[in-house]
Amino acid sequence: MAYHDTRHLKDREIKSRYDDETYEALKAVARLHKLQLAVFVRMCVEEKLESIVELDVSGKHMQA
Repeated sequence: MAYHDTRHLKDREIKSRYDDETYEALKAVARLHKLQLAVFVRMCVEEKLESIVELDVSGKHMQA
């Protein structure tokens, strides 16, 4: 299946590592919302990134 608009493809990979407790929590919440773990983590990252950008635009700075 070919995509006409390739901007929506998610083909850039970033690996991250978590301790057992965080990993199990991520899996549990993803399962609760019926999402794949990678999809859930990407959603979390995108949401946090959006909030950081909004704070930067409004003139307030925040550390991650």
